Amino acid sequence: MNAGRWVRAAVSFTATVALFGAAVPAAAQTSSVAAAPRAGDDRRSESVAAGDDRSGVSVAAVDGVHGVSVTPALVEAVVNPRAVSLHFVVANNEPFAIDVDVTLQKLHQSLDGTLDYRDNVPGLIAEPATLSLAPGAHAPVRVHGTLPAGTPAMYAGLLVEPHRARLASHIAGGIMVRTRVASVLLLTTAGRHARGLQVQDVTLTPTDVEHTFRVSAVLRNVGAVHERPQGTVTLSEPGGPVLGVAQLRGGVLLPGAARRLDGGTWTAAAPAVERVDADTAIADPATHDSRSIRVPTGSDDAARGPWALRPNGGLPMLGGQDYGGGGFGGAGGLPWLVWLALALLLAMTAALTEYARRTHRPHPAA
Repeated sequence: MNAGRWVRAAVSFTATVALFGAAVPAAAQTSSVAAAPRAGDDRRSESVAAGDDRSGVSVAAVDGVHGVSVTPALVEAVVNPRAVSLHFVVANNEPFAIDVDVTLQKLHQSLDGTLDYRDNVPGLIAEPATLSLAPGAHAPVRVHGTLPAGTPAMYAGLLVEPHRARLASHIAGGIMVRTRVASVLLLTTAGRHARGLQVQDVTLTPTDVEHTFRVSAVLRNVGAVHERPQGTVTLSEPGGPVLGVAQLRGGVLLPGAARRLDGGTWTAAAPAVERVDADTAIADPATHDSRSIRVPTGSDDAARGPWALRPNGGLPMLGGQDYGGGGFGGAGGLPWLVWLALALLLAMTAALTEYARRTHRPHPAA
């Protein structure tokens, strides 16, 4: 076991939570939940068998090759009544024993979709709180309790984090990063709930291709339950013909959070166009926004794009504005690219350390 494995585990965790709205292969799981109807339907309490493809429960291992894994990795369900009883499996995929802590924390979401876990979850507990896993062993974990009255939904993460002290003795070179895996819980109660989206920003960001821009829109969820917004941004000349239509793509958007949805690229046929009308339409829940936006030109606009340094020298979150919750890991809003670069740097350092250890041979005494 070397540090590179645990770096890969950290990167895997980050990627999983950043894209947790994407489809995950479904499989059976042992908890009994209610069916998850399509968004906008009256949320009923139809019971389904565990593993039924209508249950809304998806199962996948997180970093199942090395380190620790937890299944299912995503639970999306309607609970009725408010009692919750969910079952998970934590596995040790290493050839040595691992002690882990099991906690339940609330989900918070940043502008790029990355999840942050912090704050206790009222009404729910995870048991047992600690596990000692032999090599290759697995153990059950149960999340149970009752959602507080008046709570339309609960969004939480079941976090599994190995004890650092015990891991250190198994890592070559003494390099270790903090790593944890998580199962995401998207729980809503039965019935109708307030739903709504607001379009907060539509942006054209210059690319390396001349007169080509990346289209994106920032949506805020002002409802009480999570959404998976999809829609379009139609660009047209002011009072004139349509210039292009961008398809907005994104994953889950938690209540109260804002997320930037990518719409691909658009090439301006007429470089002289200074402004365009941007008409944003989201199908479910029905949302419409029209605004006039400036078409960036020159190097000054590229420098003010969402990937650029802020004027004060600080690193920005995506989009240049801090919409939504804090940054990943509760480190004051650092962008996910910084975490990725740090993880890659640690992985390279670990690989070089291991290479030096294996190739070094002491010189014989003269």
